[in-house]
Amino acid sequence: EWTQKHAADVKKAREEAAAEAARKHTDELKKARTEAASAASASHANALKAARDEAAAEAGRRHTEEVARLKREHDAALTRHADELEAAKQTAQVAATMAKAVAAAKPTAPVKPDDLELIWGVGPEIAKLLYSHGVTRFEQVAAWKDKDVAWVDTLLPNFKGRAVSEKWVEQAQKLATGWRPEREIGDKPEDILKGPRGGKADDLKLIWGVGPKLEQMLNKAGFYHFDQIATWTDKEITWVDMQLGEFAGRVVRDKWVEQCKKLATGWRPESDVGDKPD
Repeated sequence: EWTQKHAADVKKAREEAAAEAARKHTDELKKARTEAASAASASHANALKAARDEAAAEAGRRHTEEVARLKREHDAALTRHADELEAAKQTAQVAATMAKAVAAAKPTAPVKPDDLELIWGVGPEIAKLLYSHGVTRFEQVAAWKDKDVAWVDTLLPNFKGRAVSEKWVEQAQKLATGWRPEREIGDKPEDILKGPRGGKADDLKLIWGVGPKLEQMLNKAGFYHFDQIATWTDKEITWVDMQLGEFAGRVVRDKWVEQCKKLATGWRPESDVGDKPD
C-alpha cells in the first residue's frame, strides 16, 4: 500500500513538474515572440522613417533644381525681351529719322521723281517700293548712312543686302551730279499684258531654265505666252534682264527666244521641264 501511494505521489509530482515546465516554456516562448515582434516593429518603423526622410530630401532637391531651372528660363526670357525691345526701339528710331529726312527732302513744288532704275540693281519692283516710301531722288539715296541702309533692307526683304553689294549710295552720288551710265537699259517690250489672254496663261515652265519662281516673275512683268517671248529683240532682252535681278543672263544663255519660237507653234518637249538647248 505504501509503495502504491509512493508511486502515485511520484507520478503526480512528475506531472506537476512537467506542467510547470510546459507553462514556463509557453510563457518564455510567448515573451520571446512578443520581444521579437516589438523589435521587428521598431526596425520597420525606423526603416520606414528613413525611407520617408530620403524621399522628402530627394523631393526637396528636385524642387530646388526645378525652381533654379525656371528662374534661369525666366531670366533668359527677360533678357530676350529686353533685346527685342531695344531692337524695336532702334528700328523705330531709324524709321523716324528716315521719315524726317524724307519729309525734309520733299520739294515745296511738285518735281518729277528721278528714274531710280538708272541705279544698277534697281528694277521696277524695287523702284516702286522706294517711291512708295518717299525715296524719289538720287540725292536722298546719296545721303544714306548705315542706319538708313539698314532701314531700307527691312523694306526689301527679298533683296536684302543689295544696296550695299551693288553700291547704290556711290552710284546715286554720281547720278545726283547729272552723270548718266553709258550702258543701255534696254527697250521695254510693247507686247506686255495685264493678264493672260482668255484668262489662261501658257505653261512657261516648259521653257528650259524657267522654274516656278521665274515663271512668277515673268507673269508679274506682263509675260504669259510663248509668242510674247519669241519676238524679243536684243534691247528688249536687256530690259527684261533688269527685271530678273539674280536671274539676269538666263534669257540668252538658255535660248528662251529660240525655244519659244518652237513652243508658240504648238511643239512640246518630251520632258515636263523642257528640252535643254544645244
